[in-house]
Amino acid sequence: MEITIYRRHSAGCKRKDDRYHPRCGCPLWFQFNWSQSDTTLDGKKLRRGQNKWSAQTCIWSYAQTKAKRLNSDLEALLQGKPVRQNITLKAAVDEWLEFRSTNKLDNTKADLMGRKLTQWCENNDVVLLSAITTERVMKFRMSLPFRTGNSSSLFSLGSRRGPLQLGGRYGLHRKELHSEHSAASAVSHSVQAERGCATV
Repeated sequence: MEITIYRRHSAGCKRKDDRYHPRCGCPLWFQFNWSQSDTTLDGKKLRRGQNKWSAQTCIWSYAQTKAKRLNSDLEALLQGKPVRQNITLKAAVDEWLEFRSTNKLDNTKADLMGRKLTQWCENNDVVLLSAITTERVMKFRMSLPFRTGNSSSLFSLGSRRGPLQLGGRYGLHRKELHSEHSAASAVSHSVQAERGCATV
């Protein structure tokens, strides 16, 4: 299936006449045709005929990687094969909290930050774990009120057992998760450092 990557330029972009410019920094989108009846994929409406989906990135190479994954998912859908599980962000957070509880870890701060993340995602129409991108993790981080003082560790988003790492269990590709979880880990450490927190 052919998937075209193109840019939606801002009005003031100097490259607005070239919708395929590799480095202008405007948002990238996918355009493709779906020959079957209307359905859904990763929580998105997949309509018969032409579809235009945001790549959720401005980096051409990353969009190419995501386009390959999208193509694989669409082909699997056409052939009636199982596609990656659509695990929600809330379910991932709940599973992470359950893991911590089972292993006798304190969930006081973890539950607070888990609820903050879940609420932020609801407010920003982010439903699925696969929709958590580096940009969105950074926006969530910036929405947190920064305070000083001592406390236990806060929401280790990118830790080995953090909720975002659960993506690997639901068929998300390792290369895609690497950049997102690295950013998430950096966010977590940044928040902890600014609040004088010690990592658990």
